[in-house]
Amino acid sequence: MKHTSEPWVVYNAGDEGDTYIGDKEGHVSPIAENFAEADAFRVVTCVNAMAGIEDPAAFVKAVREIIDGASPSHTDGEDGKPIYRRLREQSN
Repeated sequence: MKHTSEPWVVYNAGDEGDTYIGDKEGHVSPIAENFAEADAFRVVTCVNAMAGIEDPAAFVKAVREIIDGASPSHTDGEDGKPIYRRLREQSN
């Protein structure tokens, strides 16, 4: 199945201010109508971030494994908290 090409964008249209997801040419997918605006932006952000990655689920799994395997001695200098722990918290 072919999906809509990236980049995806969020459109606010209609008399009632409905939120839609579509491509940059303005084509809106019937399955992507009437989203809550925050949900639409989250979906679009995720889709665009994963553009070109053949298997996004496998990619995220691999990144989490790398984060979990990072040495706790590596800190980011902000508060001495290990980088891997901060990244893991942000990815959940």
